[in-house]
Amino acid sequence: MKKYLKILAVLIIIAAVVWLIYSFFYKTPAVQKLVSGIFPSGKPVPERTVPEGQSAKPKFYSITQAPIFDYWINSQNNAVYYLNEFGQVIRFSDNSEELVNSRTLTKLNRVEASNDGSFGLAKFNFPNSPIFAIFDTTSTNWQPLPAGTISAAWSPNSPELLFADDKSLNIFNIIKQKFDKILDLSQKEVEIAWVSSTTALLSTPPTFELNSSLWLLNLTQKNLAPLIQDENGLTLRWFKNSDLGIKLFNKEGKVYLSLINKDGATQETFSFLTLPSKCLIDKLKIYCAVPKNINPEVRWPDDYYKKAVYFDDALYLIDLESRQTIKLEIGSEIIFDAEHLELHQDSLLFKNRLDGKLYGLRLE
Repeated sequence: MKKYLKILAVLIIIAAVVWLIYSFFYKTPAVQKLVSGIFPSGKPVPERTVPEGQSAKPKFYSITQAPIFDYWINSQNNAVYYLNEFGQVIRFSDNSEELVNSRTLTKLNRVEASNDGSFGLAKFNFPNSPIFAIFDTTSTNWQPLPAGTISAAWSPNSPELLFADDKSLNIFNIIKQKFDKILDLSQKEVEIAWVSSTTALLSTPPTFELNSSLWLLNLTQKNLAPLIQDENGLTLRWFKNSDLGIKLFNKEGKVYLSLINKDGATQETFSFLTLPSKCLIDKLKIYCAVPKNINPEVRWPDDYYKKAVYFDDALYLIDLESRQTIKLEIGSEIIFDAEHLELHQDSLLFKNRLDGKLYGLRLE
């Protein structure tokens, strides 16, 4: 009888120890966070709960609870992918998050998606020795571009990259894993926009004090032709669902924001001022985050990119067909400095520079 009592006592002690371990590791938030940081499992983060009395998706809502670096949308699986501040890749879909790649990327500078969002391109280790790497959302792996790459841009209609090093311009086909040289180019700094199957645009980095230029690259004939010459603060953004772009530039001490076509010709000069990166063109509709107040001493675009200035924005829709400008009411007191606007399902998404989080505004 004593023998069985001893065995029972041992079992009770073991059960108590197991319960204590479970309580400590699975019910203590701080320890849960520590464990998940040491052993990133890639399993879904628990779904957020919606407070009682609130709808599942209010008009204005936060998608992420922590700051992000940047994001993109995959039209193939309708998921949102984003890099957190450590460069780890997270997929957001059906109101839940999943860590899909736990590798960290230091000194992130830029993230850009392929035409359908199946691939992402990250530029990191900036500015000392920039590294460019491609993220495949199917395999969830990274693949670096050749060492010495200084700039790269996605094709508007295929899984290809046009990239430059300090000697040449090249095209990399991801599916075929094939490199093709386009032309020799000895440029230390260049920005690329691949705007059609046969043309790309090359520009020098924007700065308030120095002149910048824009060149047209004919990928068929493999030659360059100037489009815009010597404009201060020349900042450009081109959009995949439009034949138009937005240009910011300084002229005789005054800053202008213009709508331009892919030949560089001005279609319209806006009455408001903002950064091209704070706008989105989707066919005949333009969405822009416009600062409510701007200090006249701001040096465009340098101060914004150097994070020497932040804004309190309002969101506007400009309908090019009806010629109407509509302010988008968010129904919230939150202050935001919006950048990288994208349309996803029924919402306009943007990153808030003030808290680093990703937000959505339902469009009615």
